[in-house]
Amino acid sequence: FFKQLSVLTRTLSAASPELVKFLLCTSLLYFAFALCGLVVFGPYDEMFSNFGNSVEILFALINGDSIWLVFRAFDSRDFAIYIYSRFFVYSFIFLFIYAVLNL
Repeated sequence: FFKQLSVLTRTLSAASPELVKFLLCTSLLYFAFALCGLVVFGPYDEMFSNFGNSVEILFALINGDSIWLVFRAFDSRDFAIYIYSRFFVYSFIFLFIYAVLNL
């Protein structure tokens, strides 16, 4: 019907198998980070107290909203939690902002 719309439709239909694979892999990785945040940081702070909060705070981290709050939440905790929280946040930000969102 419209030539430009058919180009878009054909492009999306050709790319859909790869797009589904990409979305499946990134969503599994995202939910693995959320589960890890729940298990490790759940007893220490309310931001990761349940799975929904973990998903929300990780989404906020992707958008750059709550980075300082997450760092401050684990400042006065156990030293191992302090180090792991830095590793967790840095690896999540590196993986999702620099790698996944720039594909």
